Amino acid sequence: MRSSQSLSRRRFLKRSGAVLGSAAALPYFVPRDVLASEAQAGANDRIGVGYLGCGRRAQQLMKLPREGVIVAACDVAPGRAQHVAKRTKFKGFKTYADYHKLLEDKNVDAVVIASPDHWRAIQCIHACQAGKDIYAEKPLTLTIHEGRQIAKAVKHYERVMQVGSQQRSMAANQRACKLIRDGAIGRVHTVIGCAYPSPWRMKLPEQTMPEGLDWEKWCGPAPLIPFNKDIFTPRANPGWISVWPFSGGEMTGWGAHGLDQIQCALGMDESGPIEVSSTDGPYRMPTYDKPVSHKAMDKLFKEKHLVSFRYATPNGDVTVKL
Repeated sequence: MRSSQSLSRRRFLKRSGAVLGSAAALPYFVPRDVLASEAQAGANDRIGVGYLGCGRRAQQLMKLPREGVIVAACDVAPGRAQHVAKRTKFKGFKTYADYHKLLEDKNVDAVVIASPDHWRAIQCIHACQAGKDIYAEKPLTLTIHEGRQIAKAVKHYERVMQVGSQQRSMAANQRACKLIRDGAIGRVHTVIGCAYPSPWRMKLPEQTMPEGLDWEKWCGPAPLIPFNKDIFTPRANPGWISVWPFSGGEMTGWGAHGLDQIQCALGMDESGPIEVSSTDGPYRMPTYDKPVSHKAMDKLFKEKHLVSFRYATPNGDVTVKL
């Protein structure tokens, strides 16, 4: 049975919409003391950063140059948050299993949200309500409506938020997109892109959970399903990144990069496609009952859908085929 603390995606969106529309907003958290000491720098000297999620992607982000000090970390998997402690010299570093407790930590000014995709929307909104600024991994949400709720929260609570899409920052990508926008290859009329796979449903057999893992909390707003390592692991056979409702598959994984680069190269950052179409009717999401690799999945699933986007650019219409 789910605990009374569990919150379904539908209930969450309904509740968050009510909160954002209410005049009785949660109070801002008061930032930590501005006075510095030998043990702890003042608020003007550094930014206290808390990590929500300490898995594969979070540990990659920790290796990047950053402003601020990691002062707290949270994860439902045993040992992950403690591993982060080795990367910081902050004497008051704290680890949490419940991210709400991290958001109450007055040493935390901003959060990095690198939890699985299905958790990001609710955690972003709760971070806004707690008075924290946010860096969140992509894909930011699994639905357009979730994105709208986050945008409302950021505006309502006057927070600063950034969504990660590092290919935008890569010099080679920036140069290539600028060359295309400047006409180096002539007028673009057609773009052929990668056919990013949509997600699959999995009904894998239940396995013994690692000691200390709070699987129900990991499932969170998504339905509670039996634990299986090939779902819990990000990229396995197949891993949650390819499994609905935890992810939108590679369409929201690598697709978030590929489609973003098209937007950039066409100079359509302030707009988007005016028409989207797909072949062969509605997509029928397949269900697999045993572990299977991505390569094998592609061979097993014969239903292919070609997707087309049409952009109205200043230089004429452009068709994007995936």
